[in-house]
This record gives sequence, structure tokens and C-alpha cells, in this order.
Amino acid sequence: MPAVQNRYFYIDPSRCIGCNSCVLIYTFFSAVTITEPKPSIEVALNGSWLLVTVATESLSILGTLV
Repeated sequence: MPAVQNRYFYIDPSRCIGCNSCVLIYTFFSAVTITEPKPSIEVALNGSWLLVTVATESLSILGTLV
């Protein structure tokens, strides 16, 4: 059952979740890329980059299966 629906307006919950995850991912990458001072490459490359990538892939697969 859709969250909000009438004749002219429809919000799909799965699209809201997808849009929110895109905003969060781009916000994270922008914040990490733009911050000052820049850390060295050994410190900057940690598990958070892999976590964001794998989480995005798992959400897309889950959305496809559902």
C-alpha cells in the first residue's frame, strides 16, 4: 500500500529510500573529498570506502530481488 496517493500525487516508499541513500552516499564522498587538511594516502584509505561500496551494491541487489 503506498504511503501517499491521490489522483495527481504519488510517493513510492522504495523511491524515497533510494533517493535518501543516494543523497547520503554523495554527501559522504563529498565530505571526505573536500575536507581540509588532507590526510596522507595511508591514513585516508581505510575500510569506510569499501563499506560504502559494498552496502550500496547489497541494497541494489536487495531492491532487485524484492
